[in-house]
Amino acid sequence: MSTNWRMPHSPARYRTTRPRNARFSLAISRTFGKRASTTDLARRFDLIRVEDLKIKNMVGSARGTDQVPGKNVRAKAGLNRSIHAAGWGRLVTRLEQKAPGRVEKVDPA
Repeated sequence: MSTNWRMPHSPARYRTTRPRNARFSLAISRTFGKRASTTDLARRFDLIRVEDLKIKNMVGSARGTDQVPGKNVRAKAGLNRSIHAAGWGRLVTRLEQKAPGRVEKVDPA
């Protein structure tokens, strides 16, 4: 019989994993941080305004084509990685779930 049922089901379990799971444990800690911050915002404010960012447009590839190759492709890839890691879209989604009707999306211009 498996002994997995005895393992603790808490965030601490993920933080003590082997180094090969470091990216996974970072994602777990990011998720719990977002939960805490969105709960705090939803409790403290009656109206929450966030920028309506087009994240899909922001993380487009800079690779280019065969005829016109892109410039600073590696730098753009790093920027895309950090944008995804920040999880702006997930933060707004959580806010909308926790404070329904109190979240306004504002034009970023």
